[in-house]
Amino acid sequence: MGIDVSYDGGQQQGGSTGGNMVGGNGADITRKSDWQSPPGDTNGLLGWLMPKIKDWRQYRDDNYRALWDEYYRLWRGIWSPNDKGRASERSRLISPALQQAVEGAVSEIQEAIFGRDRWFDLMDDPNDPDPTDMEKYRVQLKDDLERENVKYAICEAILNGALYGSGVGEIITEEKTELSPEDQAIPGTGIRTRGVRKKKYLCVRLNPVSPYNFSSDPGIAAVEECLGCEVTELIAEHVIIAGIKSGAYWDVDYGSYTQDSKFFTLPGEPRRIPTDDKVKLTKYYGKVPRELLAEARGEDTESEAENKAEGGDEGEDLEDLVEAIVVIANDQAILKATKNPYMMQDRPIIAYQHDMVPGRFWGRGVCEKGYNPQKALDTELRARADNLALTTHPMMGVDASRLPRGVKPEVMPGKTILTTGDPNNILRPLTFGNLNPVSFKESAELERMVTMGTGTMDSAAPLGVDPRNATLGGMSLMQAASIKRQKRTLENFNDTFLAPFIQKSLWRFMQFDPKRYPVKDFQFQATSSLGIMARELEIQNLVTLLGYVADTPAAPILIKAIVNYSSFPNREDLMKQLDQAQQQSKQPSPEQQAVQAQVQIAQQQNQITAQKNQADAQNNQEEIALRKQELALQWRQLDMQEKQATGDLALRELDIHRKSQLGWGDIAAKARGDHIDRVLAAHGDHADRVVDLVDIAAKAKASENKPKPEAKK
Repeated sequence: MGIDVSYDGGQQQGGSTGGNMVGGNGADITRKSDWQSPPGDTNGLLGWLMPKIKDWRQYRDDNYRALWDEYYRLWRGIWSPNDKGRASERSRLISPALQQAVEGAVSEIQEAIFGRDRWFDLMDDPNDPDPTDMEKYRVQLKDDLERENVKYAICEAILNGALYGSGVGEIITEEKTELSPEDQAIPGTGIRTRGVRKKKYLCVRLNPVSPYNFSSDPGIAAVEECLGCEVTELIAEHVIIAGIKSGAYWDVDYGSYTQDSKFFTLPGEPRRIPTDDKVKLTKYYGKVPRELLAEARGEDTESEAENKAEGGDEGEDLEDLVEAIVVIANDQAILKATKNPYMMQDRPIIAYQHDMVPGRFWGRGVCEKGYNPQKALDTELRARADNLALTTHPMMGVDASRLPRGVKPEVMPGKTILTTGDPNNILRPLTFGNLNPVSFKESAELERMVTMGTGTMDSAAPLGVDPRNATLGGMSLMQAASIKRQKRTLENFNDTFLAPFIQKSLWRFMQFDPKRYPVKDFQFQATSSLGIMARELEIQNLVTLLGYVADTPAAPILIKAIVNYSSFPNREDLMKQLDQAQQQSKQPSPEQQAVQAQVQIAQQQNQITAQKNQADAQNNQEEIALRKQELALQWRQLDMQEKQATGDLALRELDIHRKSQLGWGDIAAKARGDHIDRVLAAHGDHADRVVDLVDIAAKAKASENKPKPEAKK
C-alpha cells in the first residue's frame, strides 16, 4: 500500500499511490475530492433490500427484544414497573447475583485470552528454512491490532455474548492518518521549525456490534451461509458529509430519520436519543441480484444486454446473485453499492454463541441461564423488604370521631396527639407479626441456584446442608465442574470468533498492504490459557503435590508451573531466574566433579585395557590364521611326498618282481642249501643237549645213593 507522508501541510516527503480499499463505512474508498452522484438508478436495489431487512428486524424484535431489555435491566440493576412480581409490590430491590455471574464469566474468558502477552500464534511451514520470519509477522500483526484497541473491542463482544447470548463483531478496514510531532530544519537557513508529521497507514480494527443493531436471515445459524446480514448504527451526520466529500459515498438526498422510536430508545433509558444531526446508517453484507447492482452502479452487463435483445423476463435475472456491500442511510437512500472487494470474498462479520443453541444464530447467555432464579430471588427480597416495613414501622388505629378537629395523627418520637377522651380507648397500636426466618434460607438457596444455572459454582446440595461443600476437596470439585463449563465457552469463542478474526485480518493486510504482509498461506492458532479461577485451582493442586516431592528432582518443575500459573507482574523474570537456577543445579559440585573425574579415568583405563585385549585378540587371530596357512602348506607337501613315495615304492616292487623272476632258481637252490644246513645244525645242537641232560641225571642219582651222616646222641 502506498503511504502518504506530509509535514505540517507542506512538502510531501513520500510518494503516493492510488488504489481502493474498504473503509469503516463498508464501501470502497476512492481518493477523490469531488462529490459524486449515483451513476445509476438505485430504487430497484433499495426496493429489493429494505423489505427483507425490515422483516429480519421485526423477527428479531418480536422474539428477543423484550427479553434483552429485561436482561439488560437485571445486569445494570435498573428497576422497571414491568418487573413487578405482584401488583402490591412496593420494593424495588434487585439482587446482584446475576451481575456477579455475568462479570465472573466475562472476566474468566478475558483473563484466559489476554492474561498472557502472546494471545495468538502464527505457525510456520515445516519446509521453511527460516523460522524467524513468522515470529516477525506475529509481533507485527499483534502491534497493528493492539494499536486499534482490538482487545477492548473483543472484551465488549464477550460482554454482549454473556448478556444476550451472542457476540457480534464487524471487521473494519480503512486508511487512517497518524500525526506525530517533528522538528525540521528550514532549507538554506539555520532555523528549525516545529510541525506535525502526517503518515497514512492501513487500519484493521474490530467494531463490536450490539445485538440491537444486528439482524440476519432468520433460521440460518452461520453468517457466511445466509442470504445476508445488516448492521445498523446511529452515526453523526458530519461523518456522512465527510464521506460524501471524499467520494466514499454518493451525493444523494438521504433525508432525516424519525419514524422508528425503538431504534432511538436505549434499554434502561426512558428518554429517546435526540435525532438532530444524526443519521441511521445501515450496512448490508450479502448477496444481491447482479442486475440490480449493475443498475445502481450504472453498468450494463452482458447478461442484461442479451436479456434485453432476446426480450427475456427480468425476473429471471434476479435469481443471479452476487456478493455485495450496500450502504443505506435512513432506510431511504443508498449511499454506496459495490461488489465484495475482498479477495477471499468473505463477509466482514464474525459472531459466536456464548452457549450453543443448535440451529439458531442467537445463543444462550449468562442472563438467560440465571433468569428464573434471579426473578425468584428478587421477589423474595422485595417481599421481605415490604414485610419489614410493616413489622418495623409503627402504625396505629385511631377513633377519628374522638379526635379534635384539625389534628393530624402521625406517629413519631416526641409527638403529642390530642384526643377527646381516654387515649387508651381512642388510640391502639397495630402489629403485623415478625419476619419469617425461613425466608433467609430460601434467599441463600435461590442464590445457589443462580450460581448453578450460570456456571459460577456447581453444588448439587445446599451449601449449609452438605458438609462436603465446606471441605477443601468439596470446593475443588465444585470449582472443577464450573471450570469445565467455562472451558467449553472459551473453546467455542476461540473457534468461532477469535480465530476467524485473526484470519480475516491477515487477509486484509495481505490484500491492501502487501509490502508489510506478503501473500502467504499463514497457519495460525488462537492461544488461550486457563482463567484466573482455574489457575488458582491448579496452583492449589500443585502446592499440595509439591509437599510430597519437595526433595526430589520434580520439585523445580512444580515450582516453575506454579509461577507460570500465577498473576505476578514480574512473572517472566521469575521464569527466567528459575530456568537459570535449574541450569545451574544441573552443574555438579567440586566433590561430584572429583568423583566424576575418577569415574572417567577408570572408564578410560577400562577402555584402554579393552582396546589392548582387542588388539591382542586380533594378533592371536592373525597368528592362528598364519599357522593354519603353514599347516595347509605342510599338508600339501606331505601329500606330495606321500604320492611320490607311493610311486617310488611301486617302481621298486616292479623292479624286485622282475629281478625275482630272473634269479628265482638261484634263490631256490640257495634256500634249499640253507635249509639243510639249518636242519643239520639243529640235530647237532639237539644231540649236545641230550648228552648234557644224561650227565645231569647221572650226577643227581649218584648224590642220592651217598650215605647220610648219623645223628648225635
